Amino acid sequence: MKYADLLEEALLQLPKFKKQYEEDLLAGNIDADDGMHMVFCEVFMPVLHDLIDEKDSVSVNDFFSFVEKMENSGDPLVAEVAEFTVLEDLCDNYNDKDFLGYLGENTKDALKQIRKYIPESA
Repeated sequence: MKYADLLEEALLQLPKFKKQYEEDLLAGNIDADDGMHMVFCEVFMPVLHDLIDEKDSVSVNDFFSFVEKMENSGDPLVAEVAEFTVLEDLCDNYNDKDFLGYLGENTKDALKQIRKYIPESA
């Protein structure tokens, strides 16, 4: 997966993300030219939050499998979106127990690094 293909890959692999992305485009909440960090912050993360909160484990697993693919992509720009936009947001909003079981090996490693500067809430 390359940065230039990230949005297309997410839309193909995550139907719930695609649905929200298309709704947000139509509503003018996002622009087709928005960067990946903005798209993931404004569309991907709210959908993921809802799925975590609803305990929709099948869909949550799909999203985290995609994030693991991002982390394993070999493209540092894709990994940056996974780490700085997805994982850091999760660290700000959840305790690890809420999502740790969904993480793959590389996203767990990235989470350990992030937790060095974003400690888990009590």
